[in-house]
Amino acid sequence: MSRHRKPTVLVVLGSPRKRGNSALLAAEIARGAKRAGATIRTVFLQALHIQPCQGCWKCRKAGSTACVIPDEMQPVYPQTASQSPQLIPTSITRSASSTHHSFMEKEPTRAYV
Repeated sequence: MSRHRKPTVLVVLGSPRKRGNSALLAAEIARGAKRAGATIRTVFLQALHIQPCQGCWKCRKAGSTACVIPDEMQPVYPQTASQSPQLIPTSITRSASSTHHSFMEKEPTRAYV
């Protein structure tokens, strides 16, 4: 009999409002995933000190696994590299927060459009 690994969903919240609409929607989706057997991990980006991308492209070089800028994103990179799927809610009434943009720019394991 094969052993199935419990799926993990990474919820990345970029809004400055911890209990805003995006967070409430993400919580409902996460609750459903948890009921289905998933483990939920949540990252609240506004609580982290994230330096903006410097455009050095060292994160894209062969063998690189993360941005080289020493900031509070460093512990997040292993989570984003190993977790699937990711839930990254953002506002539809205006653009994503600057912290959300910094996360997307500095997260080399995914391609965002």
